[in-house]
Amino acid sequence: TLALAIGASTAMFSVVEATLLRPLPFRDTSRLAFLWGVAGPQRAIRGGSPIEVRDWGRLNSTFENVAIYDETSLNLRSAEGAERVEAEMVSASYFPMLGATPQIGRVFSAAEDSVPDANPVVVISDAMWRTHLGGDPKVIGRTLTLNDRPFTILGVMRPRFKGISFDTDVWFPAAMVRANGGPQNPADRGNRWLGAIGRLRDGVRLEDAQRDMDRVAAQLARDFPQ
Repeated sequence: TLALAIGASTAMFSVVEATLLRPLPFRDTSRLAFLWGVAGPQRAIRGGSPIEVRDWGRLNSTFENVAIYDETSLNLRSAEGAERVEAEMVSASYFPMLGATPQIGRVFSAAEDSVPDANPVVVISDAMWRTHLGGDPKVIGRTLTLNDRPFTILGVMRPRFKGISFDTDVWFPAAMVRANGGPQNPADRGNRWLGAIGRLRDGVRLEDAQRDMDRVAAQLARDFPQ
């Protein structure tokens, strides 16, 4: 019980220290907003399907960019055994939207995030690089076995960047959703669980964006009544 209490206290302090005591490690945080699908008069959060979230980005007029964002975890297998690692499944635009750049290598491109299940690539945290890969300066091109699939390492993020969830060690493209148990058909609009993050255009207020996204939702409801 004591060990659990110490662990919980340490974890809570880490979150408070990262989110309240230091400036957030993202570009112009006042322009960032989360987007979720809602259902019914209670507006219960239901998320969005992959193609639906892409439509939010395509049809809106108030966000510079909208990126898929899903906090998840993956099974990392190595010679020493297996463990769960914290991960984020994101669109390629996630990194430039946050102003996040790697210290080694690069982040994945829009092309690598455009074809379903075609590009098993990852970006890893500084902590993952140091603790699991020995800080190898030649880490780019090495593979990690995640959910029993080999993923090629493209880049290592800077020490302070741990993603929107503040504890992420692995980022992989949203187009690789099947590798994490997602639907076989990413165009299936009925499978809704994803959130998104967007950057408001200059001069746009949150209430303006809400009205705009209500319009987008209404259009999608008309276009896809089923």
